[in-house]
Amino acid sequence: MSNASKLTFLNILFWILIFLCIGLFCSMHFIKFNPYGSIGYASEVCCCIACVLSFILSKNKVNFWLAMGLLFTISADVFLVLLQSQKMLAMFLFSVTQISYFIAVSYISGSKKQFLSDLILRIVAFILLCFVAWMILGSAFSLLVVISLFYFSNELFNTIFSVINIKKCPLLFCGLLLFLMCDIIIGLHVLTSIISVPTLASVLAVLNTYFDLAWVFYIPSQLLISLSAIKYAKKSIRKKDFIVNNMK
Repeated sequence: MSNASKLTFLNILFWILIFLCIGLFCSMHFIKFNPYGSIGYASEVCCCIACVLSFILSKNKVNFWLAMGLLFTISADVFLVLLQSQKMLAMFLFSVTQISYFIAVSYISGSKKQFLSDLILRIVAFILLCFVAWMILGSAFSLLVVISLFYFSNELFNTIFSVINIKKCPLLFCGLLLFLMCDIIIGLHVLTSIISVPTLASVLAVLNTYFDLAWVFYIPSQLLISLSAIKYAKKSIRKKDFIVNNMK
């Protein structure tokens, strides 16, 4: 396939994915059709397929790690959304998702200094979060909490460092931010199930009266991450075209 054909395909894929996800989003939140989480999961799969196709066409390292992130996301949600079991395994897979995005953001930045500072901050934040959680939860502190905190600390710094590189990856930053907001909502629900916080529980109940707030953030987050992969693939193909034309 020529580079021109690849770009045309990616442009079509870009808009097909947007319309598909809007349709599935409306099905969930306005028609209230989402049996066993299948519609929400279908939107994730569509985003993952688009991301994988972007990598196949571009053969780019950033696209590879974005595709890996989405592949591990849909793997995790087999357990968390469809089967609603094996939370430990799901959180482990989600952690690999965030590691994949960490590598993708590092490639986008292209800075070894930023990579090292990012890595050190993640380790320090993870240790501090574990200590605070152990102090608060006491006997309720568990391996699942540790994995969840590892996941969250990586997700937080992925969002922070993607905003530092926002000019290079605006859609990726928006996607990671919405992903973080989704997980904050889920985390607050989990917190109210462990510790009695009546006011917080009431606020969350009101917010979720008409919409599943976590999914409101989740579907757009996966869509934006996939669209960023398509945009990055197009940029990579154009760059290769430019290099080839200059060598002639």
